[in-house]
Amino acid sequence: MNARIVAVLGMHRSGTSALAGTLAELGIDLGDARRDARFQPKGNNESRSIVKLHKRLLRRNGASWWQPPSGPLEIPPRLRRKLRETLASFEGPVIGVKDPRMLLVYDLWRDLPLIRLGVFRNPVDVTRSLQARARAQGEPLEHLDDARCHELWAHYNRLLLAEHDREPFPLFNFDEEESFVPRVIETLRAHGIEAAGQPAYFEPHLVSNRSADWRDRVDGELAAIYDELVERSR
Repeated sequence: MNARIVAVLGMHRSGTSALAGTLAELGIDLGDARRDARFQPKGNNESRSIVKLHKRLLRRNGASWWQPPSGPLEIPPRLRRKLRETLASFEGPVIGVKDPRMLLVYDLWRDLPLIRLGVFRNPVDVTRSLQARARAQGEPLEHLDDARCHELWAHYNRLLLAEHDREPFPLFNFDEEESFVPRVIETLRAHGIEAAGQPAYFEPHLVSNRSADWRDRVDGELAAIYDELVERSR
């Protein structure tokens, strides 16, 4: 395929939808992405086909988004072919992909040339957002208590850091509202991608579960991971 691929990497409820929605408004095609979502006022911007593929791969390896794989993935060739077929159905010279599970199944994507953009958010706000979604969906919260959410946050963001170690890419701090969109535009321009529209997707007032005192509620390990992400995002 000839299209350039922009990949959004980040934990669930960490600003991935806002980043992908901004990309779409700047003219990047997200394929069959959802523009409506019960828990995202402006949609989650996830390609249904890509999410389905990721879920299939995780199930094949006895895993899910809340039960990450414990070792290397077994990836059948047909899933690699299906990924390329799906991407070929996207339109435009620049296409975008967003699904937080991508961090768990990144080996499926590793041989593709990607423009990677990472996004992160503090662990307490992510935890509250995950729990609010679970309550709204009627899911049992014992699977998403604070300790479990913190564990998941650490796992995903360690993977984000590990990919950044392999080859650095821009990281965006969703807790820094004012600089979020301008930095996205600046980063795309650095890759020779000029905005084809005016972004208005990200509206800070729509973001819930903001915690100014989040550091008082987590252990030092989580704070250290967050601080490392902040340092690399500058």
